[in-house]
Amino acid sequence: MQILENSVLGLRSARLLFEAPNRNLSLTLYPMVHVAEPEFFAQVFDQAYAADVILTEGIDTPVVRRLTRAYRVMTTKQSGLVLQSSSDPKAPPEKTRRADLTPEEFVALWKELPLWQRSLASVAAPLVGLRNRWWLNRKNLAKELEMDDLPDRQTRLSWSPATQAFDTAILHARDARLLDVLKQEVTRATDGTSLALVYGAQHIPAVIGALPKLGFTWKESTWLTVFRP
Repeated sequence: MQILENSVLGLRSARLLFEAPNRNLSLTLYPMVHVAEPEFFAQVFDQAYAADVILTEGIDTPVVRRLTRAYRVMTTKQSGLVLQSSSDPKAPPEKTRRADLTPEEFVALWKELPLWQRSLASVAAPLVGLRNRWWLNRKNLAKELEMDDLPDRQTRLSWSPATQAFDTAILHARDARLLDVLKQEVTRATDGTSLALVYGAQHIPAVIGALPKLGFTWKESTWLTVFRP
């Protein structure tokens, strides 16, 4: 199943609708990237935040802020791309569920990594951002970000400065927490509830793989343009 598609139209993100007919539940997945055209984020937040229950990601620690410098460095007025964090109007708190590690849990996992990996990831972040800013055009960026739900494609977001350290050590921990929260929300949901999941694209394959056990089947996919060529 295609999650992020690279084509002549640019990079597109699949809006994936799943349904659990036995309980009249719907779940819409919004695979996210850190930078995009403003219109992409506006569409995602407008649609997702209309759901009854919204599952989101987010870890605010000094380590994460250092790692995400890559995205902050590469976004300029000339690029036409903006950060997800600067475009998020924030979901209504009464129906938002944070489906991510706590800052304390993230820090504990990060400290388990060898010092050289932690240091390399922190130093590489702004350098990767500068590389993307000056030498990586939209066409090449879209090619690097393209991914589907096949196991051998889950690491295609290779432009991240923390691919080796962050993804290898912590991706699965975040997937596990996301699935735990999703199962809890599905269990407590009443008939007719609509759920939306706004989460990084690299975590979506794990969700797709778990949905059949929760009684969900794929209904349809539509496309949202992340950025044009």
